[in-house]
Amino acid sequence: MGRIQNSNPGNVITNYGFRIFAARSDAEYDAQKNDLDKKIREMEEQQRKIAEMMESLTSRETRQQPLEPNPFQQKSRVKNSSSGMDFQVSSAPLKVMIFVDGTWLYYSLHEAQSPIHLRYGSGWQYKYKFDWNSLPRVICKSLQEQDKNLGWSTMAQDTKRSGRPIEVVRVMVYTSYKTDTPKHSFRYQMFQEMMNAKYDVHMMETVGRVEKCIDIQLAVDMLHYATVPDAYDIAVLLSGDKDFMPAMIRTRQKGRRVGLASTRTACNRVLRENSNIKDYDVVFLDDYLDELLIPMKKDEAFLGNPSLSRFTLLKIISDFVRASRLEAGVNSRDIGRYMKSLTLGSRNLLDEVKEIYGGLYQFLVVSEIFKVEPWERKEFLVSVESNADFVMQQELKDTRFTREESQFFEDYSVDSLEENRDDFYEYSFPAQGDSTSQPNSRPAPIRESVVISDPKEDNIEDLSSQTVAQLKELCRERGLPISGRKADLVKRIEADKESKKPQKRPTEEYLEALILEFLQAKGGQASSRDVGRYLATNKASPGRLVESGGVRTAALTELKEVHGSLQRFIIQSDAFIAKGIKGNAEFTVYSSK
Repeated sequence: MGRIQNSNPGNVITNYGFRIFAARSDAEYDAQKNDLDKKIREMEEQQRKIAEMMESLTSRETRQQPLEPNPFQQKSRVKNSSSGMDFQVSSAPLKVMIFVDGTWLYYSLHEAQSPIHLRYGSGWQYKYKFDWNSLPRVICKSLQEQDKNLGWSTMAQDTKRSGRPIEVVRVMVYTSYKTDTPKHSFRYQMFQEMMNAKYDVHMMETVGRVEKCIDIQLAVDMLHYATVPDAYDIAVLLSGDKDFMPAMIRTRQKGRRVGLASTRTACNRVLRENSNIKDYDVVFLDDYLDELLIPMKKDEAFLGNPSLSRFTLLKIISDFVRASRLEAGVNSRDIGRYMKSLTLGSRNLLDEVKEIYGGLYQFLVVSEIFKVEPWERKEFLVSVESNADFVMQQELKDTRFTREESQFFEDYSVDSLEENRDDFYEYSFPAQGDSTSQPNSRPAPIRESVVISDPKEDNIEDLSSQTVAQLKELCRERGLPISGRKADLVKRIEADKESKKPQKRPTEEYLEALILEFLQAKGGQASSRDVGRYLATNKASPGRLVESGGVRTAALTELKEVHGSLQRFIIQSDAFIAKGIKGNAEFTVYSSK
């Protein structure tokens, strides 16, 4: 086979070689282009799958969302430093349990020095109602604001947000009252309203004179739930009693936070100033009265018998007090007896007052025209304030008398009060039969521990054997009126003798009853140290509570203020026997009864 010859073989080779090189370059280009197209298609497919997945996730989240947004679930935007993308992170709410000292709260709201009384005046209970549903929200709002201002959490750095949400999981109330507590009393109604607001109200029956175990039950439950996983993050105590300090300290030691809600007039100074027992500043209810109190509607403000207006009661009692001409006031027992003697329809007025207002004392306190002063146990002195006429005129303008009231006032008169002063004001005069000699005298409150009696009293012969002349001479010696029959003179002298007998004041009786109760539980004897500890865990007498404006103190504190020491009180009392007394050392206390 012959070879083809070319006149320019180099050129041919060059051209041939160029053509081969060009062909190879086109093939590589096509291959690279195909690879690139393939990768682009793969990336597009991946993007499509990612889009489908995102759409699927979005639709699933939409289906799972509640109809209403969860107020306790807050989403925070967090920026990823590596990708620069924003993510939404849900923050679980802090769980709060509120523990309420119910007895303390009742007195703090209804006593004369309560913040509500100071702002809205007496009788606020008939113009406003306490919104118990708002109370947990008010407390949580304050705690949340304090958390935000503290700035410990990174969530609080965003000033546009209010910080981590707070959820109240339970409100627990601890209190007691006697079985005969009227159902229309403010105390009974308050705890019924709490139950209606879904509070857990732990009600105990008061046996005897002193409330028992309420503080202990609250403290035990607070510590119990502190040990239950996820029960609460914050325990809020609604009280002003420093007896809860140990429970608050132990709760913090369990890793829980502790808050305190109280009122300025009834919060113990130790609780307010000690920062090691709580994690928040005190939430004072005084600052939130506008949110906690709701004005009553006119049809809600009236309670009880529609035939008996408030004006009628005010007029009857004020007339009775003024007719006595006793500047210091009238004994509450006399007012009660008088009200019981008057009837409107088929019921006496005293029963009506108890049914509508929970008792005579409660009505007088909220009346705005009477001054009520404590005297003996279950008794008090009542006088008329200077603004009484003005208040009654305003009350009269708003009163529409019923037919029963109109008939009552047709026969109503105060003339009989003047004619029978001795009978109507029996407990208001210093002694029976002495009403005419000292019309403006005041029965002195029993504030001294012992009234020293005349040693001659025991030597007086039987008065019935004395002649009228001898009885009159005895009356002169005692400064008593000498007019009257023999029976009147005997009665007058015996009443004077009775008034001079040694009498214990209510505080002594209260403290003795406490100690005797403790000794009985201990088998009749106990060490002075145990007695002191028991008094320290119990509250002071009701009289002391009234005098202090509702601020409660321990019974041991009251004892020391009045008698100086427990040892001195035990020695002076005839209810106890003390053995082993050596200086200020511990001794043993026995019951002499």
